[in-house]
Amino acid sequence: MPMNESPAVRLANGAGDDRPHQLLLRALASMCEHGRMIFSVHVEVRLRPGIADPQGSTIERAMPTLGFAGVSGVRVGKSIRFEIDAADEAAARSEAEDLCRRFLTNPVIEDAIVELEPAGVAS
Repeated sequence: MPMNESPAVRLANGAGDDRPHQLLLRALASMCEHGRMIFSVHVEVRLRPGIADPQGSTIERAMPTLGFAGVSGVRVGKSIRFEIDAADEAAARSEAEDLCRRFLTNPVIEDAIVELEPAGVAS
């Protein structure tokens, strides 16, 4: 994006707002000064393919009796959200993936999907 253009705010419903997003501009300016950012992390933990999922099977069997016919392939996982203070996105991702391998998942039977978003500037 050219320096003379302001980033547009995108709302959850997809509508755009052409006013500059002041928080983003302050965060980018401050990041240049301090060099550290806060990243919002969302980790989705899923059972690996081929691993039995008794919770998912129970939910799937109950759905037709509750009026939800045609639902299949139910799998149960967990969602974990947290923030990481890091120098850049690569460092934040590396730390989050290490945390997943060492603490948040059982790497024998589970996979983790890590999503990162800049959340602000570290103070």
